[in-house]
Amino acid sequence: MRKNNLLLNTIVIIIATVSCQNQNRNNRDQAATSVTDTTTDTTKRAQIYTSDVDLQGNEKLFILEAINGALFDIETAAIVERETKDPLVKSFAKKMFTASTKANNDLASIAKGKGINPPTVQSEENRTQLLVLKTVSGKLLDKTYIKLVSTSLAHYDMLFGKAVTFKNKDIKTFAINALSEIQQRHKEATAIAKKLNVSNQNNGNDLL
Repeated sequence: MRKNNLLLNTIVIIIATVSCQNQNRNNRDQAATSVTDTTTDTTKRAQIYTSDVDLQGNEKLFILEAINGALFDIETAAIVERETKDPLVKSFAKKMFTASTKANNDLASIAKGKGINPPTVQSEENRTQLLVLKTVSGKLLDKTYIKLVSTSLAHYDMLFGKAVTFKNKDIKTFAINALSEIQQRHKEATAIAKKLNVSNQNNGNDLL
């Protein structure tokens, strides 16, 4: 009888432990599929999307921030390529769309390989800027877009510049391969901004 009681108690303990572990896992899985609406609290985003991922914190943040940027660049480029009347701006937007789509696909593949559920919707910050872009037209559309994309590319230059030093081989290789094109697109955007008489002063990326 004592042996039976001991066995019964052991089974009860095991069941309770497994139940707790499953509940914790469910909570993490639920968090990993939720949508975060901000890019300012990047630590929170990393915790939500990468709770079980074995990467350095800065590597997780890089993936999320780079994907967020690619999503923004894809949609802004699509809008401008469709609406602009300026052939130079249209050509540049087309290049941005192609490069950003490839970058997003590559990043999503890397993210999934690391167990990260990559975001697929625009952040709240992105949506706010997209709304502004959608309300303008003509030369104002061109200037607004070039100013936005120039600021973004200046940020990517710094972001990817740091990523080339990361330990993770996949992320490091991706950053190295992408950095030269980012720098080239940044130069092109700066040249177009000058032709359009666009000033981006006080944004850390003075164009004039």
